[in-house]
Amino acid sequence: MTEEEYDKAVAKGVKLLRQGHNVDAIFIFEEIIEKVGRNGAAYSLLGLSMARAGVELKKAEKYCIEAIRMHPSRADYYNNLAELYMAAKKRDKAVRVLERGVKVCKNKKRILNKWRMMGMRKSPPLSFLSRSNLVNKYLG
Repeated sequence: MTEEEYDKAVAKGVKLLRQGHNVDAIFIFEEIIEKVGRNGAAYSLLGLSMARAGVELKKAEKYCIEAIRMHPSRADYYNNLAELYMAAKKRDKAVRVLERGVKVCKNKKRILNKWRMMGMRKSPPLSFLSRSNLVNKYLG
């Protein structure tokens, strides 16, 4: 696959994702990986496509995590993994991923925007107690 073919395939897959055609996007990103081999962008986008389609979330998570391992300073990879966790109803993991991304990535703006969309939570009133503590629940 030439670089031009790769760019066109990624653009097509991203367009399908934006239009909500998640299953079709899965096929595009799988084809890219088959032809190119290990590729951070394709892994991350494949994981996101699978999460949005509700397909094999464990496998999707592995793809997203592998993409971050390959390129730990890519903000969009952290956003994709966080979205996957939100789809899997694991908000706490999504927040931890975004926190890690803010620490590692230079382009924090995209991560912070995703975090705001999720709804950033304020610190509990008594930070030495857990958020689920009865006192914090009453004061909060």
